[in-house]
Amino acid sequence: RDYVDPELPVSKRLLGPRLVPWIERATVACADLVTTVSEKDRATFVERYGVDPERIAAIPTGTQAVDASSLESRAAVRERLGLDVDTPVAVFHGLDAHPPNEEVFELLAEEIALAFVGEVQFLLVGKGVPEMGGENVLVVGFVEDLFSVL
Repeated sequence: RDYVDPELPVSKRLLGPRLVPWIERATVACADLVTTVSEKDRATFVERYGVDPERIAAIPTGTQAVDASSLESRAAVRERLGLDVDTPVAVFHGLDAHPPNEEVFELLAEEIALAFVGEVQFLLVGKGVPEMGGENVLVVGFVEDLFSVL
């Protein structure tokens, strides 16, 4: 699918679909162990390349499935946090002590939020999130149920 883009050079559109599968087969054949992020991907490798299932390990990305029925409703979360019902919310969650997050908080306060006043509410969640002003910025800090907030 990636090789039908008319903006790609003709060489990539013609060679890509033939070359990439060959490279994948060669790589899988030479590897001691192949990792995937799911059992479904693992099964695809076994089927597509005939790889011994013992040479493929499914290692989840670290995310976890969430039971949607256990979450607080969107309306209840908005009401509890004092968010407008109809305005879109952009959520940023992270630890303030992480340097890239510090940069994001600064950009949000000084540029991004100001560009979206009246259009988007910004909700900042996380341990140590700095207090900052802005009519469309709400800092809530640490929350017990992050999944409901998200």
